[in-house]
Amino acid sequence: VSGADKKPEPGNVYSQLEDMIIQNNDYSVPARNGIKIQVPVLDFGVLDFAKARTIYDIGYKTGLEMVDSIKRRVSARVSVAEVNARRERFASRTPALGFDSVVVTGANEGQAHYLEHLFEGNGRKPIGIGKVEDSYYRAVTDGTLRNLLPQLESGRDGRNTLLLEATLQRPWSVGVGGWITSTANSMLYVDLGYHSLSFNSLDLNLSGWIGQSYLAGMVSSKFTMRSSVPSFVRIEGVMSRQKFYDSQLLFYENSTPTFITEIENFIRASYEWAIGMKTKGYVSLGYGYMSDSYFPTNVTDYSQTSKDKTQYQLGVARVGVESNLLNDNLYPNAGYAWKADVTLSYESSRYTPQGDRSLRTSYNGDCRAAVEGYWKRFFPLSKKVRLGVMGNARGTLQQLKQNYTATLIHAAAFAPTPSTQNYFNEAFRSDNYVAAGLIPVWNPFGKLQLRGDFYVYSPIRNLVADGPAHARYDGWFRKAEFIGELAAVYNFPFASLSLYGNYLSYPARNWNIGINFGLLFHAPKLLR
Repeated sequence: VSGADKKPEPGNVYSQLEDMIIQNNDYSVPARNGIKIQVPVLDFGVLDFAKARTIYDIGYKTGLEMVDSIKRRVSARVSVAEVNARRERFASRTPALGFDSVVVTGANEGQAHYLEHLFEGNGRKPIGIGKVEDSYYRAVTDGTLRNLLPQLESGRDGRNTLLLEATLQRPWSVGVGGWITSTANSMLYVDLGYHSLSFNSLDLNLSGWIGQSYLAGMVSSKFTMRSSVPSFVRIEGVMSRQKFYDSQLLFYENSTPTFITEIENFIRASYEWAIGMKTKGYVSLGYGYMSDSYFPTNVTDYSQTSKDKTQYQLGVARVGVESNLLNDNLYPNAGYAWKADVTLSYESSRYTPQGDRSLRTSYNGDCRAAVEGYWKRFFPLSKKVRLGVMGNARGTLQQLKQNYTATLIHAAAFAPTPSTQNYFNEAFRSDNYVAAGLIPVWNPFGKLQLRGDFYVYSPIRNLVADGPAHARYDGWFRKAEFIGELAAVYNFPFASLSLYGNYLSYPARNWNIGINFGLLFHAPKLLR
């Protein structure tokens, strides 16, 4: 499959690969010399690997239709064993493709030296095509290169040189995006970045999120390490504020929170490294401050009531491994993702109630340990239908000294779809839970999806209020909750447009409809 021959697009790695793979050839054959078979696959592109079986079937069917015509033109008959023997002899005489040196053009001296090092390795033996492939993907993955065109130069002495013509992106970048939704959770995203290419490449980013319910700012830097395995050190500082409004809380009972404001500020350093080409490992250390302000009960006159406040000082260590080959951030329908993560923290908390000051506590510390596993994969059922399967579990060891509301706010939220990510729903918050989901997706044409997201969620240990200032666990697997959502989605190259309707089992009659456009992602969090 060659696809249409067209010029490569600047900055598009896939387009550059197609241009390198496709070669113009003359397949015309005089009628007296043979038979030309035209296989109808012009609608497929050179990188349509997912459609390989369909292409194969078309070619096989077309070939069978020509068997009688071929036999009438060819009188010789050769046994299968002899054909296989000829093929083996031919393959044994094919020399292995290798390169003895690498030359880079289009970059300055330091950048060229770095790229040559990626491809040459230790430089003690010829470079095989497998090493070239791995090094090529490593070089273009970070986006610093706009194009990297490899060519072969064969010398008279039999030595091969790999020529790499590099075109670099500008070192400075500006990004603007956002999330427009029918709820109060719309936001604007801006980013200013600087990116270098060298043995110790440096990436600097200043990012901001601006919205009615969400504000955040982040400064991050990434230093690439000079190592045989791709790795880097990342340092990030984050300040964020998340608000939940009463219009989003919907039908809460008297023991549940109304207005909530979460503030989170932290600094974190992490080391991340590649495990093969599809998996990443990471370890990190961070320190932060959190403040949760909230109304502990659903009172009627907010003007006469102040908020309770719980403050935290945290030291956090994390270690984990993850892989993500899903084909879209928000609405995937192919690929898989999985993660295993362990978090250890020392948390010092202080509770300041709005009413009875005798219940106020000073900072006191506790150790906390959490482990989480996540898995999602899509399976093809037919040409246009796929089924996604998801599993998620989290367990936490901790001492409960906070009140019920503060514990819920500090707990992990299960929000599997974009439309549920900015809602505070106490039934789907817990530090000990299991969840599973099915995601059927139908692609009637193009980038249009008609999809369903159906999830069952259950806290492992049920959390209940134990008086005004404390919470406690009450039994195991006491309840199960449900999230169901139907959505029509169109994935543009730069954003997603979705019209959705969903139902949550808590609170009662919790039906919602809405429309979203853009890309939804938040600043990193310290604990998750």
